[in-house]
Amino acid sequence: MRFGKPRKIKVRRLKHIALLPTLVTLGNILCGFAAIVFAAGSMAEGKRGFAMDASSHFELAAWMVILAMVFDALDGRVARMTHTASKFGAELDSLCDVVSFGIAPAFLAFVTIDACGGIIPRKVSIAICGLFAACAALRLARFNVETTTDEEAHMSFRGLPSPAAAGVVVSLVLLRCDLAETRFADGIVLALPFAVLASGIAMISNTRYVHVVNRLLRGHHRFARLAEVILIAVMIAIHKEVAMAIAFCGYAVSGPVLWFFRKPAPAVPEAPPAPDNPDDIA
Repeated sequence: MRFGKPRKIKVRRLKHIALLPTLVTLGNILCGFAAIVFAAGSMAEGKRGFAMDASSHFELAAWMVILAMVFDALDGRVARMTHTASKFGAELDSLCDVVSFGIAPAFLAFVTIDACGGIIPRKVSIAICGLFAACAALRLARFNVETTTDEEAHMSFRGLPSPAAAGVVVSLVLLRCDLAETRFADGIVLALPFAVLASGIAMISNTRYVHVVNRLLRGHHRFARLAEVILIAVMIAIHKEVAMAIAFCGYAVSGPVLWFFRKPAPAVPEAPPAPDNPDDIA
């Protein structure tokens, strides 16, 4: 029995990449990796009994995730400004986001909950944080399928963006570190699993969220908008941990709130069917 020659499959090879946007995107994943390293370091220091060192590792891990958000906000805009936006860049960005805004904040949340005296059962915290990481991966895969490189497609999101979900987690971790010596610390640890779970579900929901950065940077705005930005900057300067927690949690809640109060589009009345016989018209 004779077999024909195997058919050759032509493989598309990537010949060129945009250097500057790629370097910015890689800065994102390096920050995410650093966040995981610092979170693991906090766990090690906690087991050795060095509470102060463990707390500093918590804070460094959270700030690394926030720095990754800066790189994530810049890479797409740099690519569009330099006219080098590509499918490769979008895929690389999502792969980096899975690490920085999925795995890193989920691991940081688990370490925080686990290090705070076992207020939440360990199996429950593992399940919740694992679900958050899975939802981030699903959210980013859906984004890759639905998004385009057109600027108009980046004015809103379907589902809570993964950087904002990670921001909810790390801002609460930072707030807990800042209030560690107060009676509010245990309350934040109790609220953290619920915030992680809600953020994960919000990522894979169909709720629309505004793209804040693109809305602020594009076009002209009222003078009141400038006053709002200045007020937020002043709040961050006065107490950055509280301001970031309010900002990220407020943005996460804004989607469902705007959906609830959004007025439905007025129904268009249907035209009456035309009579079969024109003589029937009175």
